[in-house]
Amino acid sequence: MPMPVRQFLSRALMLLVVWKALYLLVLEPKRILDRPLTNALGQQSAWLLNKVMPAEHFVSRDQLQNVPTENGLVLMHLQNVYMGRRMVVSIEDPCNGLELMILYAGFIICLPALLRDKLIYIIAGIILIHIVNVIRCSGVGYVILNYPAHANFTHHYVFTFIVYGFIMLLWYFFSNRIVLKVAHE
Repeated sequence: MPMPVRQFLSRALMLLVVWKALYLLVLEPKRILDRPLTNALGQQSAWLLNKVMPAEHFVSRDQLQNVPTENGLVLMHLQNVYMGRRMVVSIEDPCNGLELMILYAGFIICLPALLRDKLIYIIAGIILIHIVNVIRCSGVGYVILNYPAHANFTHHYVFTFIVYGFIMLLWYFFSNRIVLKVAHE
């Protein structure tokens, strides 16, 4: 295996282990990153829905709710977006984009490039991923309200494909503009 590939894989494995340990032992139990990110996602999704559908009134509420899972009912914190009294979108912590942001940043950290360039791409990329996630959640709400028969498909496949495709596009820009530039210097 070529040395650059081994370096990339060893960095990626080390980052994965450190992130998972930190997240599962410290961050997740106290919702240190999840609470503000999920709340912001819900509030910004309600704001965007209000812009797209100005005749309606959308609000976001942080709620504690029993959610059915494979292990039975689990008490979870949710950020629910309501139109009047009707709940339109329910955002759970796993949907807040944190794992995608970490995956995106981790890939960039593992590639050879100048630290300044990595930081610029990581910060800009995380902001853009969050914006795309707001559009995704708002889009799911829009589809639920206007095309309910297509809600499940768009939530699980269409919007997932769009978000992952967007992240791959960001990686493509980074690897072509920054990594190749460093390799040629």
